[in-house]
Amino acid sequence: MGERKLEYKDSKGQDCYFYYSNIAGTDLDMPFYVCNAECVSGMKKRESKSETFSANPFEYEFLYAPLGDKGAYAYQQPWYGFSVNKDSEEKEIAVEFLRFMMQEKEIDEMASIKGLPSVAENGTDERYAGLRDAKNIEASFINDGSVPDSIRAALEQVCNDFGAGVYGNANEAVQAFVELCAEK
Repeated sequence: MGERKLEYKDSKGQDCYFYYSNIAGTDLDMPFYVCNAECVSGMKKRESKSETFSANPFEYEFLYAPLGDKGAYAYQQPWYGFSVNKDSEEKEIAVEFLRFMMQEKEIDEMASIKGLPSVAENGTDERYAGLRDAKNIEASFINDGSVPDSIRAALEQVCNDFGAGVYGNANEAVQAFVELCAEK
């Protein structure tokens, strides 16, 4: 299989489009597809919008990975969530709604619907069980904006290409990542 030239955008729709149009319904033996938790929330609702998936439906599941020898690896990206317009005519109602949404039960429910890890202390989604206990996190990175999206996109591209067999080994994939980063 030759090298694919793909442009990854920081968009759930682009990730889902890539998955359905390049993997589904082909003879490509792809054991996994690397994506972030945001992609989880977009896949199911985009199935019906994909002609490829509709023509060749298949089952898939999301797993939290990778797991190290000592525990989980975590990539954390702040999400600043909800806000209330300071000039809102119904400011008190909006603030009360946000208080309701910040209850542990509601946080878990919202995370479950979105397919994201819950920030509640006792989150219920077993896919993310390895993240619940901080001592299990072997290494973590918090995206504070210092790593540009272009670098993250390059990493996603190389990971997906590696999974698709574009590179013969991990060293080739690392070299490709370095070259992509130099281009950005």
